[in-house]
Amino acid sequence: MKAAVVDASRTEKLRADMKAAAARRSSFDSDEVQMYLNKLTDLVPNAPKHRKLTKLEVIQCVIDYICDLEDTLLSRQQVKPAAVLVETQNTAYPSQDSPPEPNS
Repeated sequence: MKAAVVDASRTEKLRADMKAAAARRSSFDSDEVQMYLNKLTDLVPNAPKHRKLTKLEVIQCVIDYICDLEDTLLSRQQVKPAAVLVETQNTAYPSQDSPPEPNS
């Protein structure tokens, strides 16, 4: 009977230790998540700065910003090939307007 009482007290202490460890991990995780959300809010220019955002609002602002960046990149890529072509044509024969005539 004595072994059961000792075993029960060890079990209760182990449970309490596990709960405390879980609470510390949870607090650390929450602090770390909050740190990254704050960093994202600072990095995204279109995120409102005058009020605290919810986690969902931060994520939505980041998604919107990434979509804007993607649209900008795609629009520049559509314009760039023509500019590159003109630049390539101008630099291929820098002293002439057209390629040299082949010798016949």
